[in-house]
Amino acid sequence: MIPFLQRFAISCIFAIWGGVILTLWQTGRLASYLHPSFQPFTVVSGFLFILIAFLLLASRKNHLTVTLGSGSKTWKRISLILLTVPVLAAAFLSEDQFSATAIRNRKMLDTLPMTAHPSPPINEEQTATRYLKKNATGVVQVSIIDLLYAATEIEMQRDFDEKSVEVMGQFLPDPNHKTGENQFQLTRVFITCCAADAQSLSLTVKTATPPSFPEMSWVKVVGKVTFTQQNGKPTPVILADSTEITNTPEEKVIFANGD
Repeated sequence: MIPFLQRFAISCIFAIWGGVILTLWQTGRLASYLHPSFQPFTVVSGFLFILIAFLLLASRKNHLTVTLGSGSKTWKRISLILLTVPVLAAAFLSEDQFSATAIRNRKMLDTLPMTAHPSPPINEEQTATRYLKKNATGVVQVSIIDLLYAATEIEMQRDFDEKSVEVMGQFLPDPNHKTGENQFQLTRVFITCCAADAQSLSLTVKTATPPSFPEMSWVKVVGKVTFTQQNGKPTPVILADSTEITNTPEEKVIFANGD
């Protein structure tokens, strides 16, 4: 390649990388895969990639050394494809949330990760009113993290046990349930840093009738909390009074150090 074409090729790579980052940011998809504390730096890097692409393309110095590496023209073309096509495919062909297969391939946790922090506990009516929201019928709205945390504290188990709560998550059929039991897994994706360390926090929901929601659809469950012994430790289970499809929340992922 002549110097200008080499600079043009490298500029395209930086422009594509920067464009993908900024597109994910503008569409809100970045928030589903990266912890909020890292997002500003990522967005800045997107703008920097665009700036680098512009500066390389605008340079009139033909002696500027910018290459795709050593090798034949064919290998350089292959390098260009490898540096751009997978990024574009991952950004524009992938789903905007974790698939059911991705969740199953990762360990589904029914215990609280060390980096997860729940809402303040329910100790009495005044505390619940002050710290935890209620729905229109007065039922306390909790997250899966709240219930997993409650399982680790005797006092919190007493606070939640047999209490009606509303909790939201994504629906997954329970592959481990016994024949004749109507139950499913309510799951939320938990991220400490980025999508690479994503885990699934799961909660068992038992229903009166067989659940029939699409996989990974968002479901709102209202029911009573009970704690059962599983693998030698207390595990929260929801005895559902009602289950229904609900709107996708603005924050689809739970991040470390906050929801």
